[in-house]
Amino acid sequence: MRKLILIVISILSLQSFAQQSIQGTITYKVTATGSDAEAIEMMNSCKYTEYFKNGNLREDMTFSIGTSSTIIKKGSSTATLLMSTMGQKNMMYMPMDKQPGANESYTITETSESKTIAGVLCKKAIIKSSNGQTSTVWYAPSIANSISKYKMLNGLKGFPLEYTVVDNGTTLTLTATSISTDAVADSTFETPQGYNLVTSPYGNH
Repeated sequence: MRKLILIVISILSLQSFAQQSIQGTITYKVTATGSDAEAIEMMNSCKYTEYFKNGNLREDMTFSIGTSSTIIKKGSSTATLLMSTMGQKNMMYMPMDKQPGANESYTITETSESKTIAGVLCKKAIIKSSNGQTSTVWYAPSIANSISKYKMLNGLKGFPLEYTVVDNGTTLTLTATSISTDAVADSTFETPQGYNLVTSPYGNH
């Protein structure tokens, strides 16, 4: 089950809002498809929320079996992963340069299509990787984009509010359902106490 949680974490986007000093909260709906029925059921019932402030990011996911959180501090080369499942609270560090698609190059093609997501006007772009995979992304030109866990999103001319990623045989579509600019406490991005440090697949950093 721990391996399944790590796979789930690896496929979700971790986005840093470093381009401008904004703060707020975005809630996403997650739609999963693929051959792993257990992973799909878990992801489709997942509650997924991102908190951002001054280039810091926290991502919270709530599942039927527990919770996981990812904290990325501005300028850090690692993400802190917090997992609370089955009565155990574990923490590990994951390097940002080991994320999916880091070794690919990407071409972004703008389109004339647009739609509104969570009350924000978005434009459509098609992203093609050097391995031939294509992804559709809807981004908001009115919200500044910044560095993302997914290299394919870095060249967008706005912030992605809906996109599809594929990893480990599971396809995830993330769609923003609400955006709030209410104040976010600095403590949101601090590592809480009570977690056991475990070794990540890349070692501890």
